[in-house]
Amino acid sequence: MGCQEELLVEKVCELYEKISSLESLKPSKDVNMLFTQLVLTCMPPSPIDVTKLCKKVQDIRSKLIRLCGEAEGLLESHFSAILGSYENPLDHLNLFPYYSNYIKLSLLEFTILSQHCTHVPSRVAFVGSGPLPLTSIVLASYHLTTTSFIIMTLTHQPIPRLFAWFHPILTFQTACFSTPPI
Repeated sequence: MGCQEELLVEKVCELYEKISSLESLKPSKDVNMLFTQLVLTCMPPSPIDVTKLCKKVQDIRSKLIRLCGEAEGLLESHFSAILGSYENPLDHLNLFPYYSNYIKLSLLEFTILSQHCTHVPSRVAFVGSGPLPLTSIVLASYHLTTTSFIIMTLTHQPIPRLFAWFHPILTFQTACFSTPPI
C-alpha cells in the first residue's frame, strides 16, 4: 500500500475512534462535523482493496459501517419528526440535507427498473425503509405515480406519523417487525 493509501486508512481509523467515542449519534454539531469529515475523506477514488487490509482495519471498517447505518437512522428519525410537524411535509422534503441524493438515486433506480420491466409495476415493496423512506417517496411522487408501495421496517420508529400525511396522496402500507422476518 502506498503512502497516500496509508494516510487514508489512518484518517478513517482516527475518525472511527472519534465517532465511536461519541455519547450519541443523534444529529448534533459534533456528529455532523465528524460524519462530514468522513464523507469528504472517503469521496475521492482510491485503489485500496479492502479485502487486503489487516484484520484490525477490516474490523474497524465493519464497525464504522454499522455506526454509519445507526447515525443515518437517527438522522432520518430527526428529520421525520421535523417534516411531520408541517401541514404539508411533501413541500418541505428539501430540508433533509441529502434530499438531492435521493432524487438522483431514485432516477437511477427507476431507469434500471424500466430497462427490466415491460410495464409499470402495480405494487412495490421496500424492506428496511427506516423512519424517512425518501426513496419510496421520490419514486411514488415522480416516477411510479400509480404504484402502490408497501413499506416494511424492522423498528417501530415514527413512520406511522409520517404516513398519516402520505395516505391521502399515495397508497402506503406499513409492516413493522421487532425481529427480522424469517
